[in-house]
Amino acid sequence: RPPLPRQPTPQLPSPAYITPPTPTPPPYTPKPVSTSSYGDPTSRAKKNTQASGCFQALLGLLVLLGVVSLGWWGLSASGWFGLQDSVVTPGNVDDDNTFSPEEQARKKSIRDRTSALKVDSAYLTRLTDQIFYEKHPELQGAQLTGKPEDAELRGEWDAIADAQLTLIEQNLSTDARSRLGRYNPSDRDRWKAQVNKLYVSSRALNDLADAKYALLFPGRTSDDFVEKATDQIWFALAQDRVNAMESGNKLTPIRFESGAFSQQVQGSLDPGEGHVYTLNLSEGQLMRLNLQPSSPETLLSLYLPSPTNEQPYLLSDSKDTTWSGELTQTGYYEIVVVSTSRQPITYQLNVAVDNVIENPTEAPAAPEAKN
Repeated sequence: RPPLPRQPTPQLPSPAYITPPTPTPPPYTPKPVSTSSYGDPTSRAKKNTQASGCFQALLGLLVLLGVVSLGWWGLSASGWFGLQDSVVTPGNVDDDNTFSPEEQARKKSIRDRTSALKVDSAYLTRLTDQIFYEKHPELQGAQLTGKPEDAELRGEWDAIADAQLTLIEQNLSTDARSRLGRYNPSDRDRWKAQVNKLYVSSRALNDLADAKYALLFPGRTSDDFVEKATDQIWFALAQDRVNAMESGNKLTPIRFESGAFSQQVQGSLDPGEGHVYTLNLSEGQLMRLNLQPSSPETLLSLYLPSPTNEQPYLLSDSKDTTWSGELTQTGYYEIVVVSTSRQPITYQLNVAVDNVIENPTEAPAAPEAKN
C-alpha cells in the first residue's frame, strides 16, 4: 500500500460504538457537524450588504467550504485508527481541549508507538475494541464520549491499546506485524506449500503457532480464522514460524550415523515456543521415541509421511511423551515438541530405530502428501 501524504497529526480515537468487529465493516458515516463548528452560512450572509448576486456567490462559497471541511473531518475520523464503525473526535489531539493534557499525552504516545512499530492504526483500533468490549459486555450498544464521565473508560481503552502494542512488539517480527489486519486464508494455503517443500505438514506448523497463541491469549481458540482481530495475531505468528523453518531455525533433520541405532537431541524452548524434527524412515522399521523431562507443560506430536482419515497421526499434542511401534509408511516423519510453560525449559529427545538405512531415499514421498 503506497504511503499516504502527511496530514495534520490526527487524534487518537475514543473507544468505538460497541459493535463486534466483522471482516467487512459498514461504510463509516460521520455524524452531521453542527453549524457552530464551521459557522452558520445564513448568519454570515445577513452581514453581507452587497447585492443579491454577491449574496448568492458568498453563500455558495461558504457551502462549498462547509462540504470540504466536513469531508476533511470524515477523513480524519476514519483515517486514524480507522475502524469504520468507530466514533472519534475530529481534530488534532494536541490542540483538542476535550481531553486533559495528561490524556492528550497518553494518546499521542500510543499513536507514536503504533507508527514506530509499523502497525496499522485501523487494526489496532479493531483489536482494542474487541478486547475492551469482551471485557465490558454490559456496554454493548452504548457509546463512549469525550465527556468527563467517560474518562475512566477511555483510560482503560487506552491501556488495552498500549498493552496490545507491547504484546505485538515482543512477539512478532516487523514484517509480520506490518501485515496485521491484512492476513487472509490464502496466506495459509501459501504457507502449507512452503513448509511441505521442507517435508513439514500444516499440522506441525499449526502446533507451533497454536502454542504461542495460547500463551498470549489464554482460553481463546483460533478456529474462526480472520473473523476476529485476535485471529490476525495467529496468522502473524504462523508467518514468523514459516520464515524460521525456511531459514533453518525451529526445524532440524535427524540422521543416524553409520552403525548407530539411536540419536539424542538436546534443546531449549522459550515460553510458548516449539521445534520440529524430521526423520526419513521406512515402512516396517521399529521406532522408540522418548522426551525428557516428561511434563504436562511439554507436548509431543508424531506425524506420518502421508496422513489419512483413518490414521491422521501417531501422536498429536500429547502429554504422553513416550511412543514405540512398527512404522507403517515410508517417508518423512515429523516429531514436534512444544512448550506450554511460562518459563524457559530444556529437554532431551531420544530416538531409536532398528535396521537403519545408511543412504535413505532423499524424496520418498511427494511433499504435498503431508496434507
